[in-house]
Amino acid sequence: MTRTMYDGITPATVPAGAALYAGYVGGHWPSYAALAAAHPSALHVSIAVNASESARCLDVENGDASPQQAPGWVLEQRAAGNPDPWVYMNYSTWAAVQAAFAAQRVPPPLYWVALYVTDPANVPDIPDGAIGIQYYDFGGYDASIMADHIPGLDPAPAPAAPAAPVPEQEIDMLLVSNPQGIWLLSGAMYVPIDNTAALESLKAAGVKSVAVDATEHARFIAASTTPKTAA
Repeated sequence: MTRTMYDGITPATVPAGAALYAGYVGGHWPSYAALAAAHPSALHVSIAVNASESARCLDVENGDASPQQAPGWVLEQRAAGNPDPWVYMNYSTWAAVQAAFAAQRVPPPLYWVALYVTDPANVPDIPDGAIGIQYYDFGGYDASIMADHIPGLDPAPAPAAPAAPVPEQEIDMLLVSNPQGIWLLSGAMYVPIDNTAALESLKAAGVKSVAVDATEHARFIAASTTPKTAA
């Protein structure tokens, strides 16, 4: 599953109805605070336009931060308590950003990429390795498709409920008062016990015992799904 995110420099032109909203914390068009206030029930993503600002996401493009600045900015954000910072860049710049993280030996951030389509109805898939793709400029705001769950932004998924314990099956040992000896009854299983060690082990384990007469013994054999011949 995916969800929509809108971002823009003029909050009044950005429509309602998205699951997420992104805005700038600085630069010439600081829009984050107004977008967050206008859409209080959505999730909000702050964007830094240069490496000196603190936000959830760093904008890497001409006039803003460079690919080489991104790793240092990510380290600063992690040290400040944001373990899952984002980096935004054009799809064509993505390889350069990834190379900068590899060269500086910094674990990569979450990547939000931009790759525009000509028809907004042709919504693209999120590229492998990214959390979202900005795909269309509606003339005042941009639209992105984002992953259904993004670490650090969304609450951690609830842990799976533990499996229900399998009830222990009670085993009854039946002492049969006839020459056929001792048999073990467990559900529909009814089998003779002719091994002394096994018999003693079952008794030591607390297996219950009861004496039955020959008539009851024959009824158990008739109801059993196991072979009826005693060893």
